[in-house]
Amino acid sequence: MKHTQTYQVTLGDNVFKVQAGQTILDGALISNIDFPHACQVGACASCQCQLLTGDIQALTDFAYVLDDQALNAGM
Repeated sequence: MKHTQTYQVTLGDNVFKVQAGQTILDGALISNIDFPHACQVGACASCQCQLLTGDIQALTDFAYVLDDQALNAGM
């Protein structure tokens, strides 16, 4: 059996798990957490949020959606 790394995400009052290779949006939706989105790939920026602690590994290049100021703010 293959073991997949799981991460805990806290979004406001909600805490949910995200599997390695899964987006935070997908993890929230699978956990039935209301998370704003329109496209599910990041292009619309509706799911934009700020990382307060920890780190992420981007699954796609989101620099075309976020400007330098947003990226430097941890968005």
